Amino acid sequence: MISVTSSRVPDTEETAASWRMGALFAENVLAMVGVVLLAAVVLFCFVGPMFYHTDQIHTNFPQADLAPGAAGHLLGTDQSGYDVLGRLMVGGQTSLIIGVCAAILAAVVGSIVGAFAGFVGGALDTVLMRLVDGFIAIPQLLVVIVLATIVVPTRLTLILVIASLSWFTTARLVRGEALAIRNLEYIEAARMVGSPWIRTISRHVIPNAVGVIVVSAAFQVADAILLLASLDFLGLGIPPPAASWGGMLSTGLQYVYSGYWWMIVFPGAMILLTVMTFSFIGDGLRDALESRLRER
Repeated sequence: MISVTSSRVPDTEETAASWRMGALFAENVLAMVGVVLLAAVVLFCFVGPMFYHTDQIHTNFPQADLAPGAAGHLLGTDQSGYDVLGRLMVGGQTSLIIGVCAAILAAVVGSIVGAFAGFVGGALDTVLMRLVDGFIAIPQLLVVIVLATIVVPTRLTLILVIASLSWFTTARLVRGEALAIRNLEYIEAARMVGSPWIRTISRHVIPNAVGVIVVSAAFQVADAILLLASLDFLGLGIPPPAASWGGMLSTGLQYVYSGYWWMIVFPGAMILLTVMTFSFIGDGLRDALESRLRER
């Protein structure tokens, strides 16, 4: 009976703390604005093409460079005759899928490395953290450009390239959580009963650091979308006819001085809006997490 009670109390307290964290997040106006904007962007990119049908594979040169509203094209057409509104939707799918998948992969790798480094400590911690420090010191965009020129740019390769250089911050944050957790009583109890350290990390350390991981992942999505846009802008992203916001922005800059402003304004606005959206959500999650930590 005693063991049942003692195991339920922490769960109840943890559930109550999670509810308080959710309430604090909901009270953050900018965070809720971010949630609404994120829902709108996702619906625009993934549901919009079901109702607004355009051909984003075959070019239509006779209808190139049409201004917004001309010939039924709400946002005009680009230099190849692609409908800009439809291309924004399809390009948004590419940008969001690569950004979110790269952030998730980076969060997983960073969480594992940080948890092992902080929990095990000693030489392993020293070696891993020195490697992380070294990678952080290298300009990220420079390394991504080098890697992007080596591999064939596809969705999968871009996800792997961006994720491979985005996990360092998560690793440092999770390591800090692991350092604080490894000396707690229930961790000591797990050691005393002979629980393998891999099981302890997966069952106790990483779940207790999930708040930090989620906050870091939210910011990493924004960073990944910006990094992808930079690669597209430099011509190292997914090649045409595939669409992406960065690629549209890069192409539009070549024609903006000819008066075709819609080729740059709309993709630039979508990149800015999406990055702001994830930043708002990340800020809200961070504030809620900090308030929860202060309650401990």
